[in-house]
Amino acid sequence: MTRSGIVDTHCHIGPEPGFLERLRAACDELGIEKVCAQTSGDERGFDNDRPLRAAEALGGLVWPIYTFVPGRNRPEEIASLRPRGFRGVKFIVPAA
Repeated sequence: MTRSGIVDTHCHIGPEPGFLERLRAACDELGIEKVCAQTSGDERGFDNDRPLRAAEALGGLVWPIYTFVPGRNRPEEIASLRPRGFRGVKFIVPAA
């Protein structure tokens, strides 16, 4: 399929087996060129390495997004994100 220039701006990378293969296949079918991907969270928090691993596995398809929770993460972390490979940040305000 011809590339469309379209970017998926909100994708959660889950731990399910085969997820990355299905994501690649869907993007190829639809002509999606980039996916802004963040981790899905659970009761333990957020595995911010998951989008980095997805970017490595899928080449240039994935732009890893860091999930930042004010009060849990430190503001100083922001400066380290780009050198680590992250392309953006998603701020999550936890429920009260």
